[in-house]
Amino acid sequence: MFVFSDADWGKSGNGRSQSGGVVTFCGNIISWHSRKQSSVALSTAESELMAIKEVTKTGLYFYQLLNEIGIPVNYVNLCGDNKAALTMSSHNTQNHKSRHISISYFFIRELVEKRQFRLWYIQSGANPADLLTKNLSPIKLNNSLITMLQ
Repeated sequence: MFVFSDADWGKSGNGRSQSGGVVTFCGNIISWHSRKQSSVALSTAESELMAIKEVTKTGLYFYQLLNEIGIPVNYVNLCGDNKAALTMSSHNTQNHKSRHISISYFFIRELVEKRQFRLWYIQSGANPADLLTKNLSPIKLNNSLITMLQ
């Protein structure tokens, strides 16, 4: 199972970011979402972390559901295009740039420690969740669709 996450930091008029997430299983999209974040993020990494939190909840739901009905899923591959957010999600470190971020966004650390989730960096152009957060040119839209369907 793959889960893709993306955010478009503060592009709306009120400063709130757009979150997008895609969940795939056996190469098929089984869930997706695109919505405004509930609060204003102070950095790109925080915005991406908020998006990761939302798609992680969805990925965890499908992980538990599939295992419960007898379809074994050993772990979920969570892919994002922001290295800082992925690092904050997997390491128990805080510094002056991240100390303001709510602890609620770090529940994924526990899932990584339990080996239920694995984090992967993916380039923005190859991230299917980009379709849900940004206005893409026809060429980029076509490339994203091709990447998602492979």
